[in-house]
Amino acid sequence: MSNENAVIIDNGSYECKAQIANKDFSRQQLRSMVKEPKKGSYECTAFIQETFSLKYPFENGFVVDMDIMEKIWDQILINVVGSNQDQYPVILSVAQAQPKKFKEKAIQLFFESYDVSSFYLISGATLQLYNRGKFTGVVVDSGYGITQSTPIFDGFSLPHTICKNNVSGSALTEYFIRIMTELGVYFNSYSEQNIANQIKEQFCYVSENYEVEIEKFNHCLPHELPDGNCIQIRDQRIRCPELLFQPLLIGLNQPGIHELIIQSIKKSDLDLRKYLFQNIILVGGTTQLLGFNQRLINELTKLTPLSIKPKMDDSSDKIFSVLDGAKLLLGISSFQSMWIERSLYDEYGPSIVNRYCWG
Repeated sequence: MSNENAVIIDNGSYECKAQIANKDFSRQQLRSMVKEPKKGSYECTAFIQETFSLKYPFENGFVVDMDIMEKIWDQILINVVGSNQDQYPVILSVAQAQPKKFKEKAIQLFFESYDVSSFYLISGATLQLYNRGKFTGVVVDSGYGITQSTPIFDGFSLPHTICKNNVSGSALTEYFIRIMTELGVYFNSYSEQNIANQIKEQFCYVSENYEVEIEKFNHCLPHELPDGNCIQIRDQRIRCPELLFQPLLIGLNQPGIHELIIQSIKKSDLDLRKYLFQNIILVGGTTQLLGFNQRLINELTKLTPLSIKPKMDDSSDKIFSVLDGAKLLLGISSFQSMWIERSLYDEYGPSIVNRYCWG
């Protein structure tokens, strides 16, 4: 079996991405949703019309509907490998701390429905770290459905140290839509909410000193909507991303992203903490907001001893970094023995995934 022909799937809550390991041109991206026409049938799509209801397999970063998830995998595999799925091994990247039931259902689907030759499941955080050429560090992932801080030591995540909250890209978009109503601007339909999300990504920024700036904020940013109407965006530009650091703004009694990092590192062994603070890896689209890095460094510096200077790495391509990390893993000669082969699956059943895949 050649690792070069393995199919890599990055099972993100916003997008599912996949490729054949040795063929970057095979890369595919698909929104992690399906549309349900009025007649009741499902169809995966990147272009949604208002006549369709939307179905999502994820809730707060976890897969809660395997039927919808299977339809997305069906489509992404067809897009990547066509009808020859049975000749490929598959490596599936998922969010950390997925329940055993999901892992067992996933391996069952890939062996029994897709007839793959072998299978491996690994956390996206671990692959993000590999992609930076590291085996130890803290991966801070703020994407669409969840924000999570995952300490990793020697290539393996430390489950008891993981900290997370529900403030991520989707929560920021919902909050932005809500506070824009103060200006008489309403984003109701799916397409309008997509526009709001684009405005958030383009014009919102993280304030370096929120309390000071919000008191003095007096600029107004005009923006023309696709229908020709012009809106004025005011302090919503900084109030929206402030939610990352102050979830109480929407009544969530949860730690901010800087506090998540501190909590997760403090759950790690004492002799690891300094190294973890100096190897913080930022991933996920929400961490790309303008001003985010500097604000996070400022907040972490306030909460750490003077002898420790937090350092962050956000240098690599965040869109395909999981796929690139998986390619590096597949290139390690020792990985060959880590595959779950069909013979193992046939002998032990779906539970084998919990013995082999825990990184």
